[in-house]
Amino acid sequence: MERIKSVDRAIDLLECFTETKTEIGVTELAKLIGITKPSAYRMAETLLTRGYLIKDPDRLRYQIGPKVLGLLKVFFSKLDIRTIALPHMNKIRDIFDEGVSLFMVIGDKRVCVESVESTQPLRRVMFIGEALPLGVGASGKLLVAYQGFESYQGVNKNELDQIREQGYSVSHDERGNHISAVAVPIRNHLGQVIGALTMAGSSSRYSEEFVSRYIPVMQHHGDNISRELGFLKKS
Repeated sequence: MERIKSVDRAIDLLECFTETKTEIGVTELAKLIGITKPSAYRMAETLLTRGYLIKDPDRLRYQIGPKVLGLLKVFFSKLDIRTIALPHMNKIRDIFDEGVSLFMVIGDKRVCVESVESTQPLRRVMFIGEALPLGVGASGKLLVAYQGFESYQGVNKNELDQIREQGYSVSHDERGNHISAVAVPIRNHLGQVIGALTMAGSSSRYSEEFVSRYIPVMQHHGDNISRELGFLKKS
């Protein structure tokens, strides 16, 4: 396929900007992309007039403009959390042979939007579209905690604070069905918690020893899903 050189150069110019190099003068731009200073100036000014760059009038240095952010919004709006999460959910299921579900807040409920089943004879089967109360179970409490509530229908502040501090939630037989669960947050590109990745099964398999093995694997995959959704975790 024939490539258009001027388009390549414009993209090269935009890619000069990074998290550590947010402002660049025309001389440096020319050196970074290997063109003359007048060519770099014309290209930068064209991108400036279209809103893809902005320029400090005093220091004459360019920065990424609002049009780029607009394109990012389009990109992130098309990301399907279910499509991204499903391969990770299958991996967790294959490691522990426990059912894994993805919950999101819809109205005043937590709704299962994706689910993979365990092969265990005693297992919790979640159906896509199944709606459950918030504030009950590992995923319900986790979603409440990250909605910013100080308390919620019997869930006290200390418990919600603990969930936010440790970054996960665990529940044991809270609905009288001998089911235990572990849940971790899923974040979007803005860092907002938009879902709960949850593994659940018979309480007999959720002793303290087993849960201590489940949590790091769940957090690993939860972090990877969030990263694929555009969340850049600060070190």
